[in-house]
Amino acid sequence: MTATAISSIATGILIVCIELVRRRNKRNRRIRWSRTNFGRDSVVSTRDVADVERKIRRIQKEGADGLFLVVDFDHTVTDFSGKQCHDLIESSTIMSSVRGYREDWQELWRICKEEQEAGTYVLQQWWERAHAILVQHHFRRSYVARMLDAEGPIRLRSGMRDLFEFCRARSIPIAIVSAGITNFIDTILRREDMLHDNVAILANEMIWSKEEETDARLVCFSSPAVHPGSKGQIRELRGAFFEKHAGRRNVVVLGDSIHDASAARNVLGQTDARTLSVGFLKPANDDGTFGWRKLPKDTFVDAFDVLIEGDRSAAGVVELIRGLAR
Repeated sequence: MTATAISSIATGILIVCIELVRRRNKRNRRIRWSRTNFGRDSVVSTRDVADVERKIRRIQKEGADGLFLVVDFDHTVTDFSGKQCHDLIESSTIMSSVRGYREDWQELWRICKEEQEAGTYVLQQWWERAHAILVQHHFRRSYVARMLDAEGPIRLRSGMRDLFEFCRARSIPIAIVSAGITNFIDTILRREDMLHDNVAILANEMIWSKEEETDARLVCFSSPAVHPGSKGQIRELRGAFFEKHAGRRNVVVLGDSIHDASAARNVLGQTDARTLSVGFLKPANDDGTFGWRKLPKDTFVDAFDVLIEGDRSAAGVVELIRGLAR
């Protein structure tokens, strides 16, 4: 059986599953099912099954040539067990002995808490202040690899390697849109042999005093900062990359936060009708809310077309992309 036939069958199964669930639950706004292409015993929610089905059919018509992936990195390409880029830097023992380093981070979080309570908190300012701490304390280029080595292997979400390899083989562009740090993401992907020519990292890049020196000093970050709230403007922030793929009209976005869903808005200058968003939902907090903002689950269901609960594999997403690219 050919790869095309397999992809067609996989997509057919997905559409049939959605249709059966829609008929069985036609009075319910949100549908949950446990056995789909998204993984055995997975719990999947969607705000509008019929709309997801329409999007799948429209994207399939143009196949791989019209497809573009926008993918978050921390807790999307990686699983939920690992630290995010900035968390890894803050907690690393490599800079713990630097005078004032820990105190500056503590002060940053104190200010953050005060501003949240006062209703004056601005996401962009946290990123700018965090980056200023690293510049002030002379972060070195060699620290990137050393911190990753000290942290231990960063665990990729199961199935992500297959997704990147399939997109490489079919020349489907992947834009990693992250509020993390380009240099850390680049190092991780190179170590995993996943940084192919079709992959671009659109995040916060460290700029060094002398590019050719391994132990060069950090002098600044790329500007403006990419933070969760600015992902919806990523086309304006990093427009040159998207101009190269202006002919592609269909976007699949993968992420774990409500801000990730917004990353696909206007990313190719198209309307939301040509985007399909898939989210990975972290386990609930102790109080039943979700995420650091302590949001209700319905907020995530409303943000994504398809929401996969728990730290699940990306294998079902791979099958979806194969079907869309047929």
